[in-house]
Amino acid sequence: MPTFIITGATSFIGIELCRVLLNRGYAVVAVCRDGAVAEAKLPRGVEIVTADMSEYGRLHERVRQADVFVHLAWKGTGHDGRNSADVQAENVQLTMEAMHAAQAMGCGVFVEAGSQAEYGIVTDTITEETPCRPFSEYGKAKLEIKEKGFAFSEATGMKYVHLRIFSLFGENDHEWTLPMTCVDRMLRGQTMELSACTQSWNFMYVKDAARCIMRLCEHAMSDEAFVHEVYNIASRDTRMLRDFVERMKELTESQSILVYGRLKPEHVVSLKPDVSKMEKATGSIAYTPFDDVVRQMIRTRESVYDDIVRPLLNPSDIPVEPAAASDNPLHRIDSEFIRFVLVGIMNTAFGVGVYCLMIFLGMPYFIAALFSNVMGVLFNFKTTGKFVFENSDNRLIFRFVACYVLVYLVNTGAIKLLLIPGLNEYWAGILATPVTAVCSFLLLKYFVYKKR
Repeated sequence: MPTFIITGATSFIGIELCRVLLNRGYAVVAVCRDGAVAEAKLPRGVEIVTADMSEYGRLHERVRQADVFVHLAWKGTGHDGRNSADVQAENVQLTMEAMHAAQAMGCGVFVEAGSQAEYGIVTDTITEETPCRPFSEYGKAKLEIKEKGFAFSEATGMKYVHLRIFSLFGENDHEWTLPMTCVDRMLRGQTMELSACTQSWNFMYVKDAARCIMRLCEHAMSDEAFVHEVYNIASRDTRMLRDFVERMKELTESQSILVYGRLKPEHVVSLKPDVSKMEKATGSIAYTPFDDVVRQMIRTRESVYDDIVRPLLNPSDIPVEPAAASDNPLHRIDSEFIRFVLVGIMNTAFGVGVYCLMIFLGMPYFIAALFSNVMGVLFNFKTTGKFVFENSDNRLIFRFVACYVLVYLVNTGAIKLLLIPGLNEYWAGILATPVTAVCSFLLLKYFVYKKR
């Protein structure tokens, strides 16, 4: 069976590609920077070679023979690196060195992981023939390596496959991606700031993408007339981005408030890929439905956040009407502590006011404290959850109430201690407030709205 060598094998797509190739019976050599990480992430049966990208030009000295070289490694894929001309120029140089190494080890096919960023901003359907006008240095570099790859293929006879990968997702995706962020925050009931989300978008399950890449490699190996080609790697599920977001909210049964239009991206990219060329080369493809992938993501996240469960009580049964997120005056304050202090002033004024009113009406201090806590629960629940912890999940009301039971015990205990030196009930209640506030913050942060 042919041998595949894969750089960037511990990447999101790399892990899945290693898995499908092994299941097909191919030998797989994984090139990774960190051997320990590779051993932990990659399936058994993969041969691991530890090497930095700067060493790829000498890989033929360590891997004597291979049939297909799949190049997934790339530096500077984050926001800053994507717009660094120096970083991207280095990527082009090191990728060309990898091509020479692939030829030296006898590879018949070189596969480069390009990107939809090569196309730039396109409003119509994107085919492989669509003119490329990349605006990022990253997209420009990927396009440059495609052109150099074509020329190298024609000069050496090594077949070249250029993948233009669109938007992959799955249960093991990076935490900062839109689908993972949505599922994570929606399960917590947190407010989300988004762009308008009115552009067309396309999501493809990473496992489906790995199978497609494997089939394209097989196609290139078996087709004697094959020289070099570009293929869009995407699914047939293209719709408005907002539709995907709203569907994730439905599947998570979330109470999250979605604030569309708050984020203003510099470039609004619309994705409407045509995948007919890929399908013609790979044969029939069974795409995993978007809903099925999101359900798997939910199961994965719920196994991490084991405290997030579906309650027997329907959240709609709780008579609490959420305020509009756009009316939140503290929405742009990043510090949770500062928000707590500011909202705490309002909540404390409310609680102390109720307490003092009860004392004025002749109630004993323990009854006054009880009234001030009970009457403040719903008010505090909405203001603290929304403004401080950005979590509007009504299902947390039960934990919130339990928290306030403990706060009441602390509050009355502190007042009782302060009465011993001879303070009157007014001053005892006021001076007990800081102790109660600290206790309340810790309980809310680590018990009610805790994050894992």
